[in-house]
Amino acid sequence: MIIFIVFTISADDLKFYNAELKYVAEPGDFEIFVVGNSRIIGNDRGISCAST
Repeated sequence: MIIFIVFTISADDLKFYNAELKYVAEPGDFEIFVVGNSRIIGNDRGISCAST
């Protein structure tokens, strides 16, 4: 059985508090891992975040 799940990840979802305690989303490339077991690697997909 194959199940497709679609979700949107925005720059807001990637925000964190930096060393200056500012809530920011830094530009860059991120890997997303969608697996049934954290020891299984190989289903990763890349995304990019533009500066905001």
